[in-house]
Amino acid sequence: MFFLVVFYQERGSCDFDYFRTNFTIVNYVNDNKDADVHILVTSLPTGSGGSAYSIILLGQGRYKYMIDTVIFNMSQDITAEVARIVCMSIQTIRSLQFTIKCTITFSGMI
Repeated sequence: MFFLVVFYQERGSCDFDYFRTNFTIVNYVNDNKDADVHILVTSLPTGSGGSAYSIILLGQGRYKYMIDTVIFNMSQDITAEVARIVCMSIQTIRSLQFTIKCTITFSGMI
């Protein structure tokens, strides 16, 4: 089975430990040079008291031409748990495109 290799960089309130614990179909590395995908998550406060999130997935190595960016806002009444679930869900769905590309490539080689 193939596992996507991910370097995760977080600046804001998406909890990396939560993500690593609940998104287990990838392998995590501590050096971004070893990763297939570099995931960068940032958040900033909005004027209304909520948060603006940006999730960037940068392909590396065989994925170097793939990049994906998701920008979204959450209102101030969203709990930390809901924010973590939303961040993880978006990252999971967006990471699948890299995994699917690799699976198709490997299948084509057989």
